[in-house]
Amino acid sequence: MSIKEVKEFLNQSYKIEKRIDSKLEQIKTLKILAEKVNSVFSDMPKNPAMNPRVMEETISKLVDLEAEISDDLKDLVKTKEEAIHFIKSIENKEFQIILELRYLCYKSWDNIANNMNFEISNVFKLHLKALRFLSHFRKFKTFQ
Repeated sequence: MSIKEVKEFLNQSYKIEKRIDSKLEQIKTLKILAEKVNSVFSDMPKNPAMNPRVMEETISKLVDLEAEISDDLKDLVKTKEEAIHFIKSIENKEFQIILELRYLCYKSWDNIANNMNFEISNVFKLHLKALRFLSHFRKFKTFQ
C-alpha cells in the first residue's frame, strides 16, 4: 500500500464531514426559502399566481437532505472508527498523536506543532515516518 493510499484513507472522514456541512448549508438555505414562501402564502390574495406546490417541494427537499445527512453521519462514524483502529495499531505514541490531531481532529500543522511543543519540521518528519509505517503495515477494509 502506498503512502498516498494511507493518506486517502485517513482523509475520508474529513471529506464526509465537508459533505455533511454542505448539506447543512443547503438545509439552512431551504428553510429560509420556506419561510419566504410561507409569508407569500399568507398574503395569497395579493399573489394568486403563486404555485402552492412550492412549499411542498421545499419541504420534500428538506426531508431528503436530512435523510442523506443521517446516512452520511453513519458513514462518518464507521470511517472514524476504522481510522482510529488503524492509527492505534502503531505503538509509537507520537505518531498516534500526530495522526489523530491531523486526520481525526483536522488540526493545522502549526497547531499540531504547538500542541506537541515541536518544530513544524519535526512534525512533518514524524508524520512521514508514521505514514511510511502504516503503508507497510497491512491493508485495511476500505482498500481491499
